Formats: sequence, C-alpha cells, structure tokens
Amino acid sequence: MGSEHHEIKRKYNFIKWWHDLIKSGDAILVCNFDKNEIKNYIGANTFLEIGFAHVNGKKVFLLNPIPEQVPYVDEIKAMTDSVINGDLGKIR
Repeated sequence: MGSEHHEIKRKYNFIKWWHDLIKSGDAILVCNFDKNEIKNYIGANTFLEIGFAHVNGKKVFLLNPIPEQVPYVDEIKAMTDSVINGDLGKIR
C-alpha cells in the first residue's frame, strides 16, 4: 500500500469518517502501549484523534501514562481528561 495509503484515505474520506465517529460518542479511550522503543507511545493518528475528541467536547481517557518522549507531550496533557493506568473502572 505504501505511497497509495494517503490516496485511499482521501478517496474514501476516512479521516472525516473517523472524526464523525468520535463526535457521535461520549469519549475516547486511547490504548497507548509501548511502540518504537517509546513507552506508552501516542503517534500522529492517535494525536489527531485526541484533538478531534477535545475540540468536540468529548472526554479523553488514556489507558497508560502520557509518553514523555514525544515532542507534543504538552498538547497531550492539555487535552487529556484522565489517565486510568489500566483500570477501566475509572472511566466515568
């Protein structure tokens, strides 16, 4: 898929579709696991989803602590309502 991946996203309007799904819910749960040698990684797509949720007044829950190694850590902190540390019972 490689270089054609963005064309498929554009053709089928996947980013808007995902935005609309987030708008229709009450909250998002970010399952931020270790990836690319970064503990509790949050990548570009997930960062965008957090932004969608935040600007639409939806709660943002992180399963694991905020990754300190990413350059957009301050923005994640500003948009996150709760870090649940793996305890799904903390989602309210």
